[in-house]
Amino acid sequence: MRDRQREDELHRVAQEEEEDEEGKAGRESGVESEARTVARGKAARTPFVLLASVAGVVWLFAALVSGVILLIWWLL
Repeated sequence: MRDRQREDELHRVAQEEEEDEEGKAGRESGVESEARTVARGKAARTPFVLLASVAGVVWLFAALVSGVILLIWWLL
């Protein structure tokens, strides 16, 4: 009896979560839905997005380090 109630409760919660996701999908912008698609790995461009993201982070880090080095050099 308890197992059946628990299964019903889990099924109800799963349905509510599914409905919430569907509702969010209708409200989210194109960028958010694109990000979700790429994050799931369902898009053919996923490797390129990953590569570009990593390259962007590396360039940002290099720019910050260069800026700090130039600032120290200028102050000395």
